[in-house]
Amino acid sequence: MASREALAPDWKDRGPLIANDRLEQWFDEGIQRLHCLPWEAEAGMRWAELLASLRTSGRAMPIKDSLIAATALVHGLTVATRNRTDFEKASVKIVDPFVVRRASTPPRAVASRRAGHPPS
Repeated sequence: MASREALAPDWKDRGPLIANDRLEQWFDEGIQRLHCLPWEAEAGMRWAELLASLRTSGRAMPIKDSLIAATALVHGLTVATRNRTDFEKASVKIVDPFVVRRASTPPRAVASRRAGHPPS
C-alpha cells in the first residue's frame, strides 16, 4: 500500500506549489505503473503461519503489515518501508528508500588487508 503521506509525511509542507505539483505528478505516474498481486490461498496460509509464529514468540504485528509481509514472503519480494521494526519480525527482506547507503569495500580488498597486503 502506497500513500503520499507514507512516502512523504510532510507532503503539504514541501515548499512552493510548483514543487508539490511535480511531486504529485511523479506519484500519480508511479501509481499507474504498479502491479497488484492477487491474494490467494498460498498467501493466506503463509499469513496464518506468520501470525501463529509471532503469537508463539510473544510478538505482534499490525494486520496490514502482516498481510504485506505474507505476500512478500510468498512471492520472494523485498518490502520498501521505513517501518523496519515490524517487518524484521516477519523475516522479510527490507529496503528503506530513505536511507543512503555508502559504497562498501570490495571483498577482495578486505581479504587482502586481513592478510597484511595492501589492496590491489
